Amino acid sequence: MSRVAALDIGFAATGLVIMDRDCESGAWHLLHHACIEVPASARKASTYVSHEDARRIGEMAGKIAEILRAEAVRAIIVELPTGGGQAARPVWCMGMATGMIAGLVEVLDIGAAWVTPYDTRRAATGKAKASKDEVVRAMVAKWGEAWIYGLDRT
Repeated sequence: MSRVAALDIGFAATGLVIMDRDCESGAWHLLHHACIEVPASARKASTYVSHEDARRIGEMAGKIAEILRAEAVRAIIVELPTGGGQAARPVWCMGMATGMIAGLVEVLDIGAAWVTPYDTRRAATGKAKASKDEVVRAMVAKWGEAWIYGLDRT
């Protein structure tokens, strides 16, 4: 078996799927899926934004690392943000999330492939400009509805 994780990286929430590929048959098996969320702290009044950002990105990294280690993942495919934010804050958050996952790849010594949202949509639907709804429909067609309703929120 060949265990691989796919991540849709984000600052506040990251989508994660872990799959095994049977080397003999070539069949993929869905093992784990989750939406990893790190909410903002309730104590904002006495916290600098940069300190809160560091706390959140550190907590996200810890949760992702825990899952990758527990599942013995040796390679990941990461959908990186394209950097097309319209304001400074979204660009900052995308940069922090990208740096976090790049650091985890190095520290955990995991092979990585970096892809764009267009690559992901094309792989799922055959269309680079597919909508999120089209991607969801394609995944439900392939894996059934149970996976989407049983989404583990970590």
